[in-house]
Amino acid sequence: MATITSLPAEVIEIILGDENVSIEDVLSFSSTCKRFQEIRLTNKFWATKFYQRCSSARKKYNTEKQKKIFDHSNFEQQIKEGLKYVKKIQYYVSLMTENDLCHDDKEELEYLLRSIAENSKSQIYLFVADELNRIVSTQSSREPSCNLTSAYNFGIIIQCLKQYRLMFKQNKFINMPEKKQLLERLLTIVAQYFDPHISFSVMKTCFDNITEEVLSHLKTKYPGHSIFSTSPDQFSDWRNNNIKDNFWDETEAKEIMCILQKFVTSEFYNYKLKQLLITLDPHKNRVHSLLLYFDESLRSLIYHTVARRLGIRCVLKPDEIPDEDREGIAIIWQPKYDNTEHLNIANYFMIVQNYTNEAYTIFKIVRGRCNYLSRKALFSYVQIIAFIIHNYDFDNIYRLEEYEWELNIIIKIIQNGDINITKPIKVKSDIVRTKPKIRNEKIKFAIGMIVKYLFKNVLSHIEDCGLQVYHFGVIIGWHFKCEAAFIKESLSSIAPHLTECENQKICSGQCGKFQPHYIILTRKNKISYVQQDELSICQSEWINNVEIGRYFSTFNGTHYVPNKGLAEEYPNDIGAIPKILFNSNSLNIQCCGE
Repeated sequence: MATITSLPAEVIEIILGDENVSIEDVLSFSSTCKRFQEIRLTNKFWATKFYQRCSSARKKYNTEKQKKIFDHSNFEQQIKEGLKYVKKIQYYVSLMTENDLCHDDKEELEYLLRSIAENSKSQIYLFVADELNRIVSTQSSREPSCNLTSAYNFGIIIQCLKQYRLMFKQNKFINMPEKKQLLERLLTIVAQYFDPHISFSVMKTCFDNITEEVLSHLKTKYPGHSIFSTSPDQFSDWRNNNIKDNFWDETEAKEIMCILQKFVTSEFYNYKLKQLLITLDPHKNRVHSLLLYFDESLRSLIYHTVARRLGIRCVLKPDEIPDEDREGIAIIWQPKYDNTEHLNIANYFMIVQNYTNEAYTIFKIVRGRCNYLSRKALFSYVQIIAFIIHNYDFDNIYRLEEYEWELNIIIKIIQNGDINITKPIKVKSDIVRTKPKIRNEKIKFAIGMIVKYLFKNVLSHIEDCGLQVYHFGVIIGWHFKCEAAFIKESLSSIAPHLTECENQKICSGQCGKFQPHYIILTRKNKISYVQQDELSICQSEWINNVEIGRYFSTFNGTHYVPNKGLAEEYPNDIGAIPKILFNSNSLNIQCCGE
């Protein structure tokens, strides 16, 4: 009777190559008997399993790129190396979750993450990042069985890995020759922080397509322009290098800029921008949202990059927008850049009008004379990108609020190069063993309880209309009296990724200062400090905050269960919650879900 052991090796390889057969199953299969141990699976087979498992690499590398990678890659070795890295990370996460990570462990973890992020084969980084994201995605944070602290620690590791990767690529960028430090390359590096499958080649192709469109419009209006006798080698040089000066006289340069300006402020540009977004981020994830809301600045960046591809040098510089109470990116141009007198310098801003979340609108152009004095006044691309991110008001952009803390990290990395990436990872000796906080009859709420308090909105007409807007949050700590100064000093260690809630009521008078105060994680990644009489109980309210897992292990539907570290600091609070909730229901205190 024929069995699977009698099948040819080629047939066994086809069976194992099925997408439903996992890498772990393949590795286990090879150890089941001597016959299978003798089968040598081909590199093509392992490449197939690699791309099945690593969606980021599959999306990032087209068929041609995959062929080039295949020629000098041992995919079996890369898979095993990637799984080995993941297993080590899982070990460190378990130590972090149990508060058992020591200094030596943390140093080893830092070295491990740097090794992955700086691996010469980017496939290793993509594989490990995808594996870690897969582990996190298999856990539903709202399920009682989900360990929020473990999921949080995996998230911290993923963030650190991404930040090390960004730092590594950023350092490579700034160490390149100046002429190779292309703006579109830096844009790609920042975009890859959010979606690693985005490739520089795709970004370049998008800009090349826009350049061809501008040339087409230029030929229609100015068919005799000298650019149409330019050699392909010259276009290639402009495409791949920064240029130090203009290649055209003033008349022909202005003809190109006229067409380019009309293009980037036209409805046709809006269509091309949508194509660019879909190409970079087909599922409309974070990159799509970011570029959409940076539309005004993005137009200036596209203008600058396409102008270079057409032999025109423009300088980008943060500046105050004329007649506007804000700052923006000025596009600066002059006929010659070797002229120390800097004559005939012009600049303009692109300012959005009637902007909505869904619509792309025509921009107005504000022209002016530039106060551009010397080459020392030039801003680097790194400074430009940091300026754009830093000067957006994320609180007023609903879909970007959840990314604010990540964007702040990006600013620090691209501005400073080296920062303390692993600061949020605590070792057990960092935890100050103070006396446990024993509650008394003055404390009416407990850690883990879900509460609300009135949002003190500056728009008085909302209160005039009788509308009340609340903050919702979960308590992570309390004090017997106001210790606001301590909270401000300790905010970065209490919740390193959060900012303080805006417009919250500040305690005043002896009554406010000497009553209990509570540290609360609220929605939209904020933290607040509120006096007791401002709070009321909520139940069955999920709080969407990135720092939840730092303090709680599970969500049981009515409250959050403190993890080991928080429970040790407030030993009596867990037992107090059922009684508080029972009494509140007996007194008919309204809950959020009602």
